[in-house]
Amino acid sequence: MKLNLGCGKDIKPPVLWVNADCIKISPSVVIMDMDSEWPFKDGAFEEAIAYHSLEHGKEKLHIVKELWRVCQPGATIHIIVPHPANPFFWQDPTHKLCWHVDNFDYFTEGYNWNYMSDVRFKVLKKEIKYFEDGKPQTIEWRLEVIK
Repeated sequence: MKLNLGCGKDIKPPVLWVNADCIKISPSVVIMDMDSEWPFKDGAFEEAIAYHSLEHGKEKLHIVKELWRVCQPGATIHIIVPHPANPFFWQDPTHKLCWHVDNFDYFTEGYNWNYMSDVRFKVLKKEIKYFEDGKPQTIEWRLEVIK
């Protein structure tokens, strides 16, 4: 199975995907609170996407631990969040967390400050995307779950 975290209106086919959000916009959406324990078993997902959803949580370490917990070893995770310098980031009153392009480095083998958690990822990609005028738009990661 695959996890579509914070799906909003982007409902993926329920045969392959679990669509999860805090609002039940469709009958196939699993209601969840990103800041509580997620309603999924350990290692339930082989893939996860979180497009414009992680900035809605309150505590990064909790979100990272839960995302790692519900994914299988070797699972891939694709994340997109708005860059904090994006003017639309501050416009949305539901945005609570700013993310930094290097946040997931803290969960990699050999990183000097990875001791605050046993969660491990391999960072396959990290990139800042820009608007045409050169201002930062989003931060994107592709991660592999290490267990």
